[in-house]
Amino acid sequence: MNFSPELWRGESRVITLTCVDPDTGLPANLSSGKWLVSTVEWQIKSTLEAPDPPILSKSLAGGGIVLAAQSGDTMGKLDIFVLPADTASIAPGSYTHDVVAGFASGARVYLVKPSGLAILGVVNQL
Repeated sequence: MNFSPELWRGESRVITLTCVDPDTGLPANLSSGKWLVSTVEWQIKSTLEAPDPPILSKSLAGGGIVLAAQSGDTMGKLDIFVLPADTASIAPGSYTHDVVAGFASGARVYLVKPSGLAILGVVNQL
């Protein structure tokens, strides 16, 4: 996973995650077989226990998350698209985020476990 736990207010960012099959250690094919993804959700909340709705949410179904072509160098990869408007109104500070995937089997797993995320302030809004 190439994701820094910091986002600048108002920046554009593509967060690319790679899902790995724990049995083989290889990137998992997210478009077929046991790793067939039916949902992926990324959420930012003020704290771990904060009630819904989240401050920011992206999903496969609702937009903002796209599966890469599941072959070669992009096997197991998905992209989360953060737009300037997504973070422009979020106050600088410390937040909690996670990424959860749901599979055709009904299983749900963390791709990114609940962890800290900083929204950094800016002098010049991008």
